[in-house]
This record gives sequence, structure tokens and C-alpha cells, in this order.
Amino acid sequence: MLERTRLAWPAGLADRLHLGLMLLDGEDRIEMVNQWLSQRAQRPVAELIGLTLTEAFPTMRAGRLLAAVQASRGQGMASMLSSSLNPTSLPLFADTAAAERGERLHQLIRVAPIGGKGERFTLIEITDVSAAVAKERALRREQQALAAQRQRLHNVLDATGAGAWEWDLRTGLLEINERWADMFGYRLDELGETRIELWRRLIHPDDLAASEAATAQVIQDEKAEYDQEFRMRHRSGDWVWIHSRARVVQRDDSGAALRLAGTHLDVTRRKTAEAERHAAEQRFRHLMSHLPVGVIVRKADGELIFANQTACANLGVSADQVVSSERLDRVLRCRLPDGSLLSSSAFPREEVLRTGAPLRNFLFSVQQHSADAPIWLNCDAFPIFDAEGRITEVAMGLTDVSALKHSEDRVRQLAFIDSLTGLPNRRLLIELLDKAVLRSQRHQQFGALLFLDLNHFKFVNDNYGHAVGDQLLVEVARRLRARLRDTDTVARLGGDEFVVNLEGLGASAEEAQSAVQAVADKLRQTLGEDFVFGPIRHRGSASIGWTLYLGAGRDTDSLLRDADAAMYAAKRAERALRARGQLA
Repeated sequence: MLERTRLAWPAGLADRLHLGLMLLDGEDRIEMVNQWLSQRAQRPVAELIGLTLTEAFPTMRAGRLLAAVQASRGQGMASMLSSSLNPTSLPLFADTAAAERGERLHQLIRVAPIGGKGERFTLIEITDVSAAVAKERALRREQQALAAQRQRLHNVLDATGAGAWEWDLRTGLLEINERWADMFGYRLDELGETRIELWRRLIHPDDLAASEAATAQVIQDEKAEYDQEFRMRHRSGDWVWIHSRARVVQRDDSGAALRLAGTHLDVTRRKTAEAERHAAEQRFRHLMSHLPVGVIVRKADGELIFANQTACANLGVSADQVVSSERLDRVLRCRLPDGSLLSSSAFPREEVLRTGAPLRNFLFSVQQHSADAPIWLNCDAFPIFDAEGRITEVAMGLTDVSALKHSEDRVRQLAFIDSLTGLPNRRLLIELLDKAVLRSQRHQQFGALLFLDLNHFKFVNDNYGHAVGDQLLVEVARRLRARLRDTDTVARLGGDEFVVNLEGLGASAEEAQSAVQAVADKLRQTLGEDFVFGPIRHRGSASIGWTLYLGAGRDTDSLLRDADAAMYAAKRAERALRARGQLA
């Protein structure tokens, strides 16, 4: 009973420490068992007292435990058992939740003989060390994973040809791998103990300051990563371009950096290619800048990529204006050959973006602020695509064709313009009249063709000379243009014959007839005013006849014939009136 009393306090403490505690008497029956162990046996303490191990725990394989009890009694000393029992063959105490999770249970069992005054007892202490074993195994797995990770990192470094280094900031030692040394023509064993001073000796003097400044930022935790490119001297004396990346891998409790680790990658080929590409780009830009053709390249969003001097000169804008303009056409006054303004949507770059196709021989003029005459430009524009087939840029070539355009205009003037009056001649009149008839058809508006013949023109030539006659024709042309709209056409057919074409006279013949009559009256009035050429004063007049047209039902020849016939009819009527004294 004395021993039981002594065990009462350890048993209560064992409950609090989550230990199993059991006392066997000399017949290996349970003399005492603590609450923690009875809970695992799922039986009250009172029921367990007096039972053998096999009776108390029928599912337990108690052979090893009983053997340990006998051995400890025989030797008079404690023994230890380490047990890893599968949940399906329940251990001394069952952990149902662990069994359901399929976890293995690990127990440490201590058997110790105790007794006094002829009493023999055996104390059995059972400790569940499953958590400790699991933690040890997890640590072992982590160590194995770390070793595998290091091996993978080593394989990656070998595959990429990267050199690895680690700098101990406390000692200045620099740990490097074989590839690091090989980049600069050395063997690792040749370098011996390496320190950071080796790196400082090899780096190009011009790159040292920037690299050390970047290193300081990482060490001071101002930046997470060191990422620099610099040159280092090879054993041969050549310079090797290095791309280095690094991080702080160890800091002390105060946050001070202790170790910095990183990689070196030889990027000499890339840097050489970049330098060659830059030199080629400079040569190309120099060539493009001096081409006699203007070149402009813009991104699809309007950002300027390139514009040479010729382009700026052709457009009459400065380089700053080209760069700052979202769309170049917004700062230009451009017109098409027909005189209409070139809209933003029809500008060559916009046209190429819309159609995705090249635009050839697009002719337009630019009115420069400092020039009297416009500059005529021929534009060839084409799209530049990316790998996915999307337009990324539009390139435009601008050629100054002003001289050619002026020559063409001169040839056209000789072919289509009356040299004396500057009015369209018969050839141009027919071309313009064809277009007017089509417009009449499209808009369903009447037009009219008026035929004018100057009276007594032969008298002027015969009495005052052809020079005065020419002056008379020029003045007639001026007066006709002054009394007509910009949309009307006045032409000289030859001699003293003029033709006027009127458009948009209304949808009804009556309305059109009234409008023509009003115009004819104005023209008679203006031509009836005196013509004064120095001392010569001539009272002029003209016979006017006309014909209406609507749509494409009549050709230009028939219109001219009908208007001519109407004019002669008017002339005969005027003569008859004069003969009767009814017309001055």
C-alpha cells in the first residue's frame, strides 16, 4: 500500500502530461492504472483493476510487453520498448481518429520493477511519440526535398551555362562555381580562396560604380533584387559582358544583410548583336535623313517613329511639329487635285489602316505658310504587320512632284485652256459638260447650255485692229466670270463665240426656264455696257440662245447644236426688231 500511495501523485501528474501509467502486481495483474490510460482502453479504472493485460486490452499483442516485464524482474532493472503498431492491430491504447486517418502510432514503453518489504510490482509507462516521429520524418523529407532542389538548381545552372556565386559580407569571402571561373578563362582550383576583391579587379572601371550602387540598395533592403549588366575582363584581356542577378539570402535578427547570392550569365553575343544592330540603325537613319524622298513612319496609334528632313521640308513643318502632332494631317492644309480639301479620314495613313493594303501614287498638295504656290506631293504608303498579321506601323514615302505637276498643268492649259482669255476651250468644255449631264441625272436637277455670240465683233477688228479685238475678248471673259457662280462654267469656243453652262436650276422646266432667262438678262446687260480701250469706246452687245437638259438623255454635241440654233434664232429675231425700229 505504501507503493500505491507513492504512485498516486505520479499518476495524477501523468494524466496532466498525457502519459499512460500502470502498476502490475506479482501475478501481472493490474494493481493501479491512471485515468489517461483507462480512457484509451475505453473502460473505467475500477473495471481494469485486477485484470491481466490480455483481459484489460484484448486486442493488444502483449507478448513483447509481457516478455519485457519478466525480463525487468529477472534483471532487477528497467527496460525500454519502442513500438510502431499498425492501426489495424490496435496498440495498447487505441486512437480511433488516427486510425481513421491511416496514421501509424509510435509508442515508447518503459518497464521498471519496484517493490519493498517483500512486495513485487512492475511499473509500466507508455508515451505516445507519434508526433515526434512524424516531425522527424517531415524534417527528413524536407532535407531530401532541399537536396533535390539543390540538385535541380545545379542542373539548371549547368544547362543555362550560368555561373553561381555567394558573398559572405562578414568575411568578404566569395564562393564561386566552376562555370563562374571558366567564364573568365580560369579553373576553379587556380583561383584558390576567392574574395570580393577579385570581382572588383575584374569588373570594367566604368561599370564599377553603378554596380556597387545597385548592390548597396539590395543590401540596405531598398531593392529586393540586384539586376545589372556590366563588363568583366577575361584572362585573354578581352571584355566579357555579364548579366548578374542576386538577392540577400541571409540577414541577422536586426535585418542586416549577411550573405548575398546570385548568378552570372555571359551575354556577350547579345550585347555584340545589339551594338551591331544599333550601328546599322544609325547608318540607316543617316541614309534615310539624306534621301531626296520624304519618309514618315508612324505606329498604328499615331505615335511617330521616324521622319526624315526631306519629309519635314516637303510638308513645310518643323521636326517638333511632326513629333507632337497626333495626326500630321491636322496641322496641314492639304488639297486633292480637284481642289477639294483632303479630309482626315482620307489621309494616306488612315486609308492604309482602314483597308490594310498599300496605297500607290496618291497625289495631293500642301499649302506651306511661306510659299505662294502649293507643294505637290506623290505619296506611296504601305502597312507593316507583326507576326499575328496586325498592322503595327504605316510607312509613307513623299516625293515632291511640283515641277512635274506644273509642267502637266501647263500642258493641260495648252490643250484645254484658251490661251487668250484663260477660259476652257471646246475640248475641255465637252469634258466638263459630260460630267454636268451626269450630275443632272443623279440629282434630277435641270441644267442649261447658253450660246453667246458677240455682235459687231468684225467691225472692231476691221476698224480698230486685232489687238483691240483681243482686248475686247479678254474683257468679255472677265465680265462673264464676274456675273456667274463658281459652280457655273464659261468657255470660249473660238472667235467671238462663248458658251455658259448652268447647273442646279430646279426640278421643273418652268423653274429652270425662269432661272436661265434671269441669267441671260444679266449677261446681256453686262455685255451691253461700253468697252473702253484708251480713246476707243465701243458699245457692245451679244445674241444669246439656250437649251435645257435633264439627265443623260442628250449628248453634248446635240446640246451644243441646239444652243447654237437657239442663238441664231435670237440673232434673227433681234435683226427683225431692229429693222422695225423696235430694238436699238
